[in-house]
Amino acid sequence: MKKNLLMNVLASVCFLSACSSSPPEPPQIDEGAPTVYLNNQVYRQTSTETVAKNAGDHNDQPWIYQYINLNRDDYINETEKVRFFYFAHHADSIEIYGQPARTEAYKYWLQANGVSANISTHRKELLKNNVNITFRRGVKNDEKAL
Repeated sequence: MKKNLLMNVLASVCFLSACSSSPPEPPQIDEGAPTVYLNNQVYRQTSTETVAKNAGDHNDQPWIYQYINLNRDDYINETEKVRFFYFAHHADSIEIYGQPARTEAYKYWLQANGVSANISTHRKELLKNNVNITFRRGVKNDEKAL
């Protein structure tokens, strides 16, 4: 019993003595020391204009792909984004039909995401905020794809 009491008192004293000690003072900054710049590199933003393209697709055959009645505030459904941007980045020309404000918004969005194809906008009476987009590769506007 005396042994337990002695151990408890000793543990309490050790615990309390550790709590009463204060942390060491932080080192002081020498204001007179010369300034050292750790990052001397100029920030360079990488261009998004170069997107790797799969040149072997479609066996060099011309193609046309259309999206009809797009009307989302976030432009395209999440599940369609990969396919949409595949066609956008591989197309020679893109035609966007709809109300001018909406077609210009799509054009800006495509260009901001690195699409380098020739993008033309055309006024067409569709439902509010709807657009039709035609992607073409190797096909002129008046021709049909195979």
